[in-house]
Amino acid sequence: MGGKGSGQSRRATNAVEELIAAVFRDDKREVLVQRNALAEEHSLGTSNMSSVELESIAKKVVKHLAWDVEDAEANPKDGLGDIKVLLADGQERWIEVKAQTKKQNFADITQADYIRDSTDFLQALYATNREFSKAVPRDLARQLEFDRPKSSVLSWSLEDQWIADLALLVNSSKKTSAGVASPATLRVFIQKKYFLQICMAGARLVRMDRLAPVDAMLSGAKLKVHVKLTNQANKVSVQLAAGKYPVTGTTEFTYHLGYVGALGRHKLHNVSISSSKDVYQINLRRSDRV
Repeated sequence: MGGKGSGQSRRATNAVEELIAAVFRDDKREVLVQRNALAEEHSLGTSNMSSVELESIAKKVVKHLAWDVEDAEANPKDGLGDIKVLLADGQERWIEVKAQTKKQNFADITQADYIRDSTDFLQALYATNREFSKAVPRDLARQLEFDRPKSSVLSWSLEDQWIADLALLVNSSKKTSAGVASPATLRVFIQKKYFLQICMAGARLVRMDRLAPVDAMLSGAKLKVHVKLTNQANKVSVQLAAGKYPVTGTTEFTYHLGYVGALGRHKLHNVSISSSKDVYQINLRRSDRV
């Protein structure tokens, strides 16, 4: 739901998402369709992972979650995840998928855009953090609508707005679609959403409320911010961590603002996942490569 990447890479990503949804539904016909689509992407070189590997990952994820599934769809209309799963008891679950089928390592998560452009968190930070507001050029602030924050944005703590960003509820429209009207309802929603990273090393799955920075803030940790102006590719970067100062090795997320051709490209860091509780990890052995 963040950066979509090129048309070629997006074809493979779409097929991975459709495959996982089909496995949830136990839709054998659609599994075959997506198996063939992924085999074609592999042969074209737009994916470095075989259909066999990706189908194996999908099946292991579905088996691990062990949900009683009524239905599942990729790219749902509500826009709250890459995959939406309807359970037999009427409850809903969402999965955000980063299918990096050309990346070798889990640490390559920073190569993918997690979210883009302006968010409620960034608007709130601009309104409350003088160092950040001074660092952002005025024309860029106007483009990102930092000069017009809504009162509802400022009524939440920075910690809660960052949790919302990590759950990809980046603005009031997304929050409304998720039924999130307050930090209390945000805490209910994040227990229903999961993050799944897939790369050539395997896969990692974690529930959003167990993601390391979210878990820390839910336990009372405060947001730590470092404003950085030394990146040559963009105007301003903001490094974040929960309960510790964001330096190399501890930075959990970075907002990058003011690229040529992109207002913002924001990155989740590997430590946010590797330090999380209850991560389900699938390791693909080199001998298993197809």
